Amino acid sequence: MVYSSSMAKDIDAKIDDLAAMVAQGFSELRTDMTEGFAEVNGRIDRIEDTMATKADVERFVHTVRTDYDALAARVKDIEKSVAP
Repeated sequence: MVYSSSMAKDIDAKIDDLAAMVAQGFSELRTDMTEGFAEVNGRIDRIEDTMATKADVERFVHTVRTDYDALAARVKDIEKSVAP
């Protein structure tokens, strides 16, 4: 088979079209990945905020529990001293 210059131009045009399609695909993929990463980062931020809030609540509950235990011990001492 003999290739003419018009066939070579057709092949070059097809290669150029293919290259443009591949470039467009990568561009779309980059956009999709950027949006996906932004969504994942947002979800991670919300999880971290929730964990920080949970840690704050746990510290508060521990403080309240410690205060309660101290007060309960004092009340027991008062009850013992008042009981007949």
